[in-house]
Amino acid sequence: MTNSEVVFNFFKEGYENKNYDLVMSYLSDDYIDHSPAGARGHAQAVGILKIVESQFRSVYKELHADRETGC
Repeated sequence: MTNSEVVFNFFKEGYENKNYDLVMSYLSDDYIDHSPAGARGHAQAVGILKIVESQFRSVYKELHADRETGC
């Protein structure tokens, strides 16, 4: 799997399919997010992913549709 496919799969599974077990498998147990959201572990990162998904659901769907149509 290419890096691009890993990233796309991460977001597709996390946002669209809500496959949080797969997302957890992508992140190490000692994962630390250095962004302003500041997850301190893979479980916290999934929690943030759930929050972001609920806030930006329509934007994600548009981006996903653009990717499939090549726009």
